[in-house]
Amino acid sequence: LALGTVFHSLRDQLAAQAQALLKAHGGEWLAAVGLPKKAEHRFEAGFICMVETTLTSITRAGDELFAKEPVQRLVVEGVTAKNIRRLDKAAWLPRIRALTLRGELEDDGAEVLAGLALDNLEKLNVVGHEIGSEGAEALARSTSLGSLKQLSLSGNPIGDEGLFALCESGLLASVERLYLSNCELSDAGVRFLLKSEGLTQLQKLGLADNYLSEDAIMPLIEEPSPTLKRLEIKNTGIGWQLADTLSQRYSVKR
Repeated sequence: LALGTVFHSLRDQLAAQAQALLKAHGGEWLAAVGLPKKAEHRFEAGFICMVETTLTSITRAGDELFAKEPVQRLVVEGVTAKNIRRLDKAAWLPRIRALTLRGELEDDGAEVLAGLALDNLEKLNVVGHEIGSEGAEALARSTSLGSLKQLSLSGNPIGDEGLFALCESGLLASVERLYLSNCELSDAGVRFLLKSEGLTQLQKLGLADNYLSEDAIMPLIEEPSPTLKRLEIKNTGIGWQLADTLSQRYSVKR
């Protein structure tokens, strides 16, 4: 017991020392690889593993950063349909496992994104980019997004047509978490999604803020999903009685 107490105390002291060093010198380490000192970042085992910065900064400093640090998670701000093309020649893109883009890609930008060398990407977040059905169709045609385990498309008006394209493409085959809140989906689109044979790994599905009737969700009652664990249906028009029925099998956020 005493030995364990000493171990935990030493571990806490080392952790505190590490945090103090990062707070004192983290900005300098970022500057050493060409990034702004105030760029958001995270360290693991003494190395930079996550960076949040502007597209201008990452295109300027990316080669040096990735040559020195094992960065796998990237948040890029200020992305547009025009400037995302600057990532096309980034040799470090295949190293990214999690990518969040902030800005407004629209359909044209989504098409460029679909062609980037993101073969090892597991998490893609493009929430609120004004991506419509054509942009969703472009993502569906991508040959480099097959490793996705999490796809966040909430706040994009992809509509049923965009969702049909994603379901039919096989892009969602390995996706475990799919966020489609406020995507202008109807009953037809959601039923198509839930009946899709390609969703063999899906564990979490977000459908909040799409106006749906109870008919949209009935496939989950008629043929319960063997993989789905969590369902988000807040502000969808789905009644409490059906939500209670769903809660008997799934964790439901309403």
